[in-house]
Amino acid sequence: MSRVKGSVCLTAVELGKAKVLRGMGHSFRAIAKQLGKSDHTIKKALAAPEIVAEVEIIKKDLGTVFEELAHRMIESITDQDITKLNAYQRTVSGAIATDKAQLLKGEPTMNVGLLLEVASIIRGDRDDKPQLEKGQPQHALPPPKPK
Repeated sequence: MSRVKGSVCLTAVELGKAKVLRGMGHSFRAIAKQLGKSDHTIKKALAAPEIVAEVEIIKKDLGTVFEELAHRMIESITDQDITKLNAYQRTVSGAIATDKAQLLKGEPTMNVGLLLEVASIIRGDRDDKPQLEKGQPQHALPPPKPK
């Protein structure tokens, strides 16, 4: 290892690991912890334009690998596999699949309409909120104790 401006440089093996970890989405802090280096050393080592370009290539390559794996896994699921799932597993799987499909189509993945209804009720624009009986507390906190 050689020194540059008083800091410890990474070895070629450490730099290679740092690039792959960064390509996988790890933070500078997480990479530093794994390699036993400081955050600053990792950030500085990965800041060079040629290293940034290499990390982007690693990200794309990993994205392709995971995309191919996802296709293989999804294509391997049979109707018989699905019938073996309990109701909870089917519900969760269906919700995740719906969310992913909407995301890939560029559609919102949360129910914006429901949020708008809730906001409308909170603002008082709608009168279909539950009616409170006279004298019923409006919160679940116990009344304050007298001093």
